[in-house]
Amino acid sequence: MTAPGGTLAAGLIAAALAFAPAASAADPQTLRMASVTPEGSAWARELHAAGREIAASTREQVLVKWYLSGIAGDELAMHDRVQRDQLDGILSGGMLCQRLAPSLRAAGTVARFRDRGEASYILQKLKPIVDAEFDKAGYVNVAEAGMGFSVIFSRTPVRTMADLKRLHPWMWGLDEVLKTQLFAMGLAPAPLPVEGSGRAYDEGKIDGFISVPSAALAFQWSAQTRYVTNLRVGYLAGCMLVSRRAWDTLGHDDQALITSAAAKLQVRVEETARMSDEMLLGGLFARQGLQAMPASPTLQAEFNAAARDALKSVEKLAPPGLLDKVSEWLAEYRNNHRAEKR
Repeated sequence: MTAPGGTLAAGLIAAALAFAPAASAADPQTLRMASVTPEGSAWARELHAAGREIAASTREQVLVKWYLSGIAGDELAMHDRVQRDQLDGILSGGMLCQRLAPSLRAAGTVARFRDRGEASYILQKLKPIVDAEFDKAGYVNVAEAGMGFSVIFSRTPVRTMADLKRLHPWMWGLDEVLKTQLFAMGLAPAPLPVEGSGRAYDEGKIDGFISVPSAALAFQWSAQTRYVTNLRVGYLAGCMLVSRRAWDTLGHDDQALITSAAAKLQVRVEETARMSDEMLLGGLFARQGLQAMPASPTLQAEFNAAARDALKSVEKLAPPGLLDKVSEWLAEYRNNHRAEKR
């Protein structure tokens, strides 16, 4: 959410981005990176730590400047700034990742995975395809990170599918897959930008949020709502992209060091998200005043069945045949894991 005075700050930073001079070959190179991640959040601390690691490992020859809290615009605006050489890269919460690499949409469908292990396996299988798509779009995919499962934060309790269908929760407006499939399931989400989402709730335009727990904490949505229902809606995966233009100006050694730092960042972000979600849903939200509503087996089963019935609605959003391929990979993973448990 934008802090008081944020509009003025955003304008000033936008001007700075527009007129920032490019470094000469003899100067240290600064990678100008942007994200909607709120400054001060656990994610932001990890991004700054990765920037310090890159600076130290490259002996200050590559510096990272982060523009956080959406001050460079939403993810589509950030992409536009990269095209105009006002930014060098983006830490995407998933929406731009799916726009530039449509194969990722096959992993972003509703109720696709039972746990993080399944999601991680599918993302690894998709990675060669996804990397090629990012390259075609002019980016190097230096890291991907699984952010976890989105759940329901609401003004009223959600115990049944009927309760869920009456709900009008915010969802990230750029998420074409989730939006299309949820509508096909008979639900009524409100696709809106991140900016202004909290205000929309306060004004009664929406009555909840579909979000991963750590994002609900970071954007303070958990402080506004009264209930959290641990219904696994979808799995969110982010990516860290550097423009091919900026990447190719780096030496091979610096590229390797950045890739190494990004891999460590991926591990830390995934672990931070996992631990944070477990603590928040395991009692921390309750201590903050949110009433936890465990999703009953009946509700999760009915939700999953509705998601399967609506899967065809998003077939055209992913490359042909890829949704079926992901289903094959999932069956393979589950069979292997059943065999391991015997």
